[in-house]
Amino acid sequence: MNRFTAVGLSALLFPALSFAGRGDPALEYARQIEGDGYVFVPMRGLQDGVVFYRKYDRTVGDSQSFSGLRQVVVSYTVNEATRLRVEAEVRAKGFQLARNPPRTKDGEFCKPSDEILALLGERAQQFPPKPVITASNAQLCFVSFVFNPDDEARVMKALRDETPVEPVGTIFSCSAKSVSYNPRRLFDRLEKTNAFMSAGDLLSADFWSFVYDTSSLGAKEPALLETQNPKEAVIDFMANARLDGQKISFSRSALPGPTVKCDPVDIEIKLN
Repeated sequence: MNRFTAVGLSALLFPALSFAGRGDPALEYARQIEGDGYVFVPMRGLQDGVVFYRKYDRTVGDSQSFSGLRQVVVSYTVNEATRLRVEAEVRAKGFQLARNPPRTKDGEFCKPSDEILALLGERAQQFPPKPVITASNAQLCFVSFVFNPDDEARVMKALRDETPVEPVGTIFSCSAKSVSYNPRRLFDRLEKTNAFMSAGDLLSADFWSFVYDTSSLGAKEPALLETQNPKEAVIDFMANARLDGQKISFSRSALPGPTVKCDPVDIEIKLN
């Protein structure tokens, strides 16, 4: 079988997975809870989890002295009533918020608007108001604005009454149809049964032998995949193995670990 044929057969076997998104392997999206104004996603194998809020309120800090200029910090935070309500709802379902959640906000948020940049003038170039994305789920970000003392009244009014940052953004996430799994135990079992040939750092197997051995073992011992959907997990694991010519290969220095076959969904957020 030549390389073209192997690639073509692989695509036929796994057509829906060719461009599957990848989620955060620390999260178990299949157990997520969607509530009023939020989505809660448990961490893998735990009752702790993270909250994706859909709305953040603006807080404009006090103007402070800064090297002969003025500075003010604008932050976007979930209001206290919403935060307490969400925490109570999550606890009522047997979960709790993680104390040290994984970083989930990798998008571009709190980008200063063109209008506020024009108002700041040369100070926006001298001290660019770059947003700081926080690790806290209850706070999306904060932005520091520096301006001339003579412009304080106009700038403060604009920060409070107008739109200092772009009003809408999205957080990448995965739907409840997503599959979280860990193929490591299945992989180790395959290695112990001499399913792979070893050459230095490389482990390899014939393409079709790998497909047969993996699918057979996954069907006989689905618990090896540590998932609620072993069939989807084993297909995803096979589909994402590296194809070198007529062989499947793995590197010993980068063996498979917790993985998410993600059904992508963007959580739209609103900034008040």
